[in-house]
Amino acid sequence: MTRLTASVFFFCLLVSSGWANGIKHPSDYGSPPSPITFPSCGSVTQNGVVGSCFGGTGPGFNDFLFTFALQTPSASTDITSVTLDFDFSPSDLSPDPVGLLEGTTTDCEAMNIACTPPQVTVSPLALVDGSNKFTFTNFTGDLTVTEYFSFNDTVTAPTFTGATTSSTTATPEPSEIGLLIAAFGSVIALRRRRQAKQNS
Repeated sequence: MTRLTASVFFFCLLVSSGWANGIKHPSDYGSPPSPITFPSCGSVTQNGVVGSCFGGTGPGFNDFLFTFALQTPSASTDITSVTLDFDFSPSDLSPDPVGLLEGTTTDCEAMNIACTPPQVTVSPLALVDGSNKFTFTNFTGDLTVTEYFSFNDTVTAPTFTGATTSSTTATPEPSEIGLLIAAFGSVIALRRRRQAKQNS
């Protein structure tokens, strides 16, 4: 019975660890609501997307956080991908190198860095030395997303080199098109009646 209990516990631990990959919280960097300091390492705009870099300080981690948002927020524009350039050795990578910062509003306020809404996802959850492209889903341009890059050792800050967006235009529903045609027809009929009265 003891061996079975230990096996179940170990399995649950593995499952929970698997779910943890790709997501970090402010508590991974400090003890909110106490302030957590990530000094700025610059901000760059690419294709209307602003990427702001923050460098981690303190024992046990050497992470960089990047917040991404549209320069002019718009719910009709999606941020579909970002590209960053890295310079590191494979041994520098942590076991959980890439993911999104999520958390409660109070905890994120302790960092003064926006947390990612839970509906947004990013892939891949891997890093290579050089250029890396990360693809987002459900990242509408009225949101701000924070991505983390985690290293075991101190490395040079990544460089934000590119971004892609897509815009969606509202397509009228068939019922709306019908109403527009009817309204247009009414205007034409009204003008003809007025012309007929003037001619008579």
